[in-house]
Amino acid sequence: MIKVFECLGVQTFEKDGKKGTNIYYSEPFDEYEKNCSGVKCNHLFTYKDITVPKPGERFKAIYSLGFDFKNQRNIPVLEELNIVPFNK
Repeated sequence: MIKVFECLGVQTFEKDGKKGTNIYYSEPFDEYEKNCSGVKCNHLFTYKDITVPKPGERFKAIYSLGFDFKNQRNIPVLEELNIVPFNK
């Protein structure tokens, strides 16, 4: 199941000639997590040119499998963000 996140904010920047984006979001705690209340917060990072949600919008993150040559292992690579409409 793909989790639904709520966008809290977006930060863009340039580094070494590449445009990077951080998407800050909140999400509910997983059912197995104990002694939690409220929501947890985190962020996603990408150098890809993707559609970025606005603060307050909900979204799903879609990943593909990439390879980290430095560490010689497979890693998830953020491919796109799908905006999820609020149920009425």
